[in-house]
Amino acid sequence: KGSSSYSTNDGYGSSVKMSADGLIVVTGSPLSGSTGIVNTFFKNYAGEFLESFSILPLGANTRTFGSSVDLATTAAGTTTLAVGAPTSGNVTVSNVGYIYIYNKTLNSTSFNRGQVLVGHTGDLFGTSLAFNQNGEWLYIGAPGNNKMYAYGLNRFIPQEQQLKSVNNQNKLFFSGNVTANAYDIITQ
Repeated sequence: KGSSSYSTNDGYGSSVKMSADGLIVVTGSPLSGSTGIVNTFFKNYAGEFLESFSILPLGANTRTFGSSVDLATTAAGTTTLAVGAPTSGNVTVSNVGYIYIYNKTLNSTSFNRGQVLVGHTGDLFGTSLAFNQNGEWLYIGAPGNNKMYAYGLNRFIPQEQQLKSVNNQNKLFFSGNVTANAYDIITQ
């Protein structure tokens, strides 16, 4: 794209990340429109980066999507993209922040949304984020409440034990031991 394809003051380039293999670049425009946007660039056979597609958040009340971005690539070639939207929330709960997680398999040309992580009131959850080298841990900054969160990927949970929302009513059914406090639910 040429410079005329981007809007003035959309925050283009506020966050930028290249994949470890050097084949993908993502860049955030957190002030684009009412939600923000992330643009993806894939390297072609000639070694040039070409814009591939844009990612828009699908969640309600999302703002500043693309304020932070990071990529991780597994040994199997799956690329995971994390996108922060720290000022997201609704009228009664502000600056909660969301992290959108997307996955791209080795032979795919697009990212599929896998999960949305949600912070707490005033957190500014997702202001910063970073994967560890192999993408098994995601660290998320929440400076609004002076916190940092760490999320670990557990590849050993059988499908039938994973958390599920039933009828979009946020009812969760667990098997195994469950511990809960005002902010977190932990299963073992």
